[in-house]
Amino acid sequence: MIGRTKVYELNGRDELPFEVLPLGKSYRVVTADLLRVLGVEADRGKNES
Repeated sequence: MIGRTKVYELNGRDELPFEVLPLGKSYRVVTADLLRVLGVEADRGKNES
């Protein structure tokens, strides 16, 4: 686990393996990118048969 300060530092150097979007005074991580990095397949739809 890494701390918030390190994440801000890595984001500032564009070294995170996922996209981070600025939103006002905060930031949001693109969920699909984060799941890809974690090796988790994104749920493509709740009603798939």
